[in-house]
Amino acid sequence: MWCAPLNNTKRLALCDNGGTLGHNTQREKTKTAGHMIYLIALSSNVASPRLDPKDIISQALWLFSGEGLHQRTVSDLFLAPMLPEGEGPDYLTSVAVIETEWPLGDLALRLRKIEAALGDHGPNSGGARVLRLETIGPWPATSRDLMALRGAGQAAL
Repeated sequence: MWCAPLNNTKRLALCDNGGTLGHNTQREKTKTAGHMIYLIALSSNVASPRLDPKDIISQALWLFSGEGLHQRTVSDLFLAPMLPEGEGPDYLTSVAVIETEWPLGDLALRLRKIEAALGDHGPNSGGARVLRLETIGPWPATSRDLMALRGAGQAAL
């Protein structure tokens, strides 16, 4: 399997504001009581009637804040092959670190709502997806965790 950065000379516009894309452009103060950290993989390998895959991922990130999902950092965009290779179009992929008060079940419902809002209704022939949002986590959000994500985590993503 291969992964290649889409743009290795500079971060894309959706990442330029430190991961706070969406309704609130000011970085929020860290909240720690009852909040959890999740990694969300965002993937798209087919355009919707209105948007191409890059715009779909950007729009999904924008919709996160309306669902109570606070972005802490966002990776660059990468191309990743459909597996098994050659079975369908390559995926445009990114990863967001989010903080939220929602437990996993509620988070999953909010992610499905975002997928549907952008025109995804599950896999179709050839494994093509307008938008696929997958969750890794949760981890308790502590000030120490968030500082590590803001520092070393930026380079790791």
